[in-house]
Order: sequence, then structure tokens, then C-alpha cells
Amino acid sequence: MIDFSQYSIEELSDLNKALVEHLRVRTQRESQRDMERFELGDKVSFTTDDNGIIEGEIIRFNQKTITVCTEHNHWRVSPKLLTKIIPTTASKPAPITLALDKANFITPGRNSPCPCGSGKKSKRCCFS
Repeated sequence: MIDFSQYSIEELSDLNKALVEHLRVRTQRESQRDMERFELGDKVSFTTDDNGIIEGEIIRFNQKTITVCTEHNHWRVSPKLLTKIIPTTASKPAPITLALDKANFITPGRNSPCPCGSGKKSKRCCFS
């Protein structure tokens, strides 16, 4: 146990600032490490507060959360709460290619429905 009575208020204040900064950096590192387990397009699941299981696809990495797209919603979820869904087939499905060049692929317009199936416009969904 640390005896804090031997320190001045200024020393305790400096110690507090250093401790808070250390905890902030450490938490950021742990969050980054958790995010490295995933890639864009991975199928994941998580449990809601009412014990419902939600499955979706990773569409975006934020600073501290991962955006998961489901049929009807987008969820910002802590990477600690996500579980990767491993495909049951031996081969991994091909990644979705939206546009490589204008001659061979069609890029969805900003007002067209999002290809993820959410029913929202592309500019308000995965392409925002």
C-alpha cells in the first residue's frame, strides 16, 4: 500500500496526470490490438444487452469501435465484444469488388440503394 500522506498536493496532482495519461495510452494500444484480429468484410457476431445475437459484416474501423452492417442497421461495436464467424466451406468467398475501372464495373451512385442490402442510400450507408 502506498502512503500518500508523504506527498505534497502538487506531487499528487502530477502523479495523477501521469497515471491518467498512461491509462489512456494503454487502453488505446489494447483497442488497436483487438482490432487487428479483424479485416474489412469479415463476418462477425455479437450479443446485445437483451441476449440477442446479431450477425453482420465489418464495413468500417473507427478509432475505438468497429462498424458492423446487418440487414437493417449499422452497429458501432467494441472489438472486444465481436466474435469472428468462420465460414463452414473450405474456400473463402471472393471479396466484393465495387469498382476497379469504369469500363468493366459499375460504381453505385450516391442516391442508389446501398449494395449491402440495408435499403439506405449509398451516400448514407457504406460509402459515407
